[in-house]
Amino acid sequence: MPITPKLNWEQSESDVTLTVHIKHALKSKLSITSSPLFLKVNHKPYLLDLDLNKEILYSDIRVTIMPEYIKINCPKEKKVEWEALRAIGDKESLKKRREESVSQAEQARYKHLQRVKEEKKDAQEKALRSHWAVQDKHKKAVEDLKQRDIQLGKEEIANFAGKFTKNLDEKPEDHDKPKSPSDLFTGGNESQEPKVKEIWATVPSAAATEKLENDYNLPAVRSSRTIEVVFTKNSRKGMPRRGDHNHELAEIRKKRKDMSGPLQEQAVFLKDKGDAFFRNGDFLAGVNAYSEAVQKDEEMVQCYSNRALCHFQIAEELIGQGKSPKILHHLRTCRSDCSTALALLENRKNLELTKDNRNKCTLKCLLLRSKISERLGEIQPAILDLGKSLNLMGKKDRAFRILEERLLGLDALTRTPVAKTPIHELIETITNGDTKIGDIAIRLYPLEPMVRILRSERLAETESEEAIKDATLALAALDQDSTHDANHKETSALLESLKRVKDRQHLRSRAFAARARGYSMLNQWSRAQEEFKSALELFPTHPGLQKATERAELMIRANGYLRRASSLYSRHQFVKSSRSLTAFLKHIPLPTAHIGVLCNRAGCWLAVKRYDDCIRDCTRALQLHDHLSKKEKDNKINTIDIKVKSWLRSAYVRRGTAFCWKGSPKEGMEDYKTALRWQEEIERKEPWSEEGMLLKEDFYMISTSNMKATV
Repeated sequence: MPITPKLNWEQSESDVTLTVHIKHALKSKLSITSSPLFLKVNHKPYLLDLDLNKEILYSDIRVTIMPEYIKINCPKEKKVEWEALRAIGDKESLKKRREESVSQAEQARYKHLQRVKEEKKDAQEKALRSHWAVQDKHKKAVEDLKQRDIQLGKEEIANFAGKFTKNLDEKPEDHDKPKSPSDLFTGGNESQEPKVKEIWATVPSAAATEKLENDYNLPAVRSSRTIEVVFTKNSRKGMPRRGDHNHELAEIRKKRKDMSGPLQEQAVFLKDKGDAFFRNGDFLAGVNAYSEAVQKDEEMVQCYSNRALCHFQIAEELIGQGKSPKILHHLRTCRSDCSTALALLENRKNLELTKDNRNKCTLKCLLLRSKISERLGEIQPAILDLGKSLNLMGKKDRAFRILEERLLGLDALTRTPVAKTPIHELIETITNGDTKIGDIAIRLYPLEPMVRILRSERLAETESEEAIKDATLALAALDQDSTHDANHKETSALLESLKRVKDRQHLRSRAFAARARGYSMLNQWSRAQEEFKSALELFPTHPGLQKATERAELMIRANGYLRRASSLYSRHQFVKSSRSLTAFLKHIPLPTAHIGVLCNRAGCWLAVKRYDDCIRDCTRALQLHDHLSKKEKDNKINTIDIKVKSWLRSAYVRRGTAFCWKGSPKEGMEDYKTALRWQEEIERKEPWSEEGMLLKEDFYMISTSNMKATV
């Protein structure tokens, strides 16, 4: 039978927020069904059905999965305050109301799917028509060039023939020369002597013959030669490699360099490839595809805006991964692409874009550029871009109000007294512990390394991920200025430059150390060790960095023992798991962690029914906690820490279970009562937990069985 999870809700004027207490929820197992008046949350073994009091915008629901709960934000259809979350009525009316709401939502979804399907079909047909048009264009170009070459050949032959005929016409006719051997003698007069002497007298000389050949452009007489052809033996089997069948297209490209290539080199095709890379999360490949598309067609505005978004996503990934190089390069490239796209949209009126698409592209570029400007500390350009975005939107919906609040916040930020205070005074104020000034200063000067480092050191233990991001951005800003003083020539300027380099090294060391502390709070000790080593290389005389590096190495070894023990326990190899935990107790000098290790080893003894060993380890864990709590100087346990409280609760539960199995239910009941008191302490921080429910059930079963035994 499904379990109904605990539910909390709160509302504002525009939306309702639901908090469903399901621990360690997985996205793959979570299913949410929504309609205007009905909401269903399914995550085995939990099931929640809600008949809502009034209608919501079910298509705009936002779901956030947290480790301890699931947060669902539902925008209201009408901005009125709800008297209650659930609808009130009898079972039949609620059932009819729910079915109508679900049917309405299904019809809307079906219409949406049909519309998406039709749009996809139209886009495919349009792409096919475009591709066929490109192919027809190529074929026509090849045929035109063929006809042109044939026509040029015919014209050359005609010119040559005309020139040859002209030369023949210009030569004077000689009627006295014989036209055949019979013309050597005159006809009709037998007594007439032959004219052989006259004929030989008119034979031209060698010089005249050479001149005649030059005049007629006759080719020289070919001489005969002997040509020897020798074939080498082919070492490879099979047919020889074929030649290039696209030589005609290659000739066209040589003659017309601006002509488009085959389908794979078209700007539209490359843009589609870039979109596919972006959807798959391969942003660097998307940047390369969009860059190739821009080279083919410089007026493709979508490529510039999409490439800007790719650069922004790459910068976000680098910040999340803690990789400081090239973060600012990608942010500035993103802003440059946005500016290029906006310039094209403003200056080129003949772009192949509808008015709606042009406005959408302009709005996207303006919003992205304003965000980048704010990241880079340029508040005024961000305000201008936000103002232009609001003018473009026109419709005062929820997104309009969010942008308006952001614009007003930036404008108020520039008017604060902090904006007029010099940066060195702000750093002194933040160093003295003024966190409010620090939060304002980091918005005004996001690339000031010292401001970032101070906030990173402050947030290292409470908000580790934000601390890592601040330290990463500080390192990126320091890397940007690393070559700022490289060209100084005067001695005083060089000394000042060396002093700045030394200060920069100390700042880099502090940034690495702050980032290492953030990783250590997230139990990522391998990365913490690398960061501590980097800080130690820059500042080797720091007293605490060496100890921190050694502690990180110790924690890496400790986590290795614990991972091995957990893996063996999950495979039901309890004795081997206890040996790994024993090795931890021998080789890892961490008294605080020994409390949890002793509790885990007691669980191994309990699984193999070694109850005396289980009782002994639980007792040692409780004694160690009391001993460490009484030592004021070496006290490293926070008594409010939930982890320590969960260890103590587990120790009492396991010892109580061992007492019960040994036949001492009174001692077991006392341990269970103490465990329940610790559970109440835990529930003050965690209102609901599955362990608490199981503990109360076990206590009830043991108490009832004990009462039956006494009776």
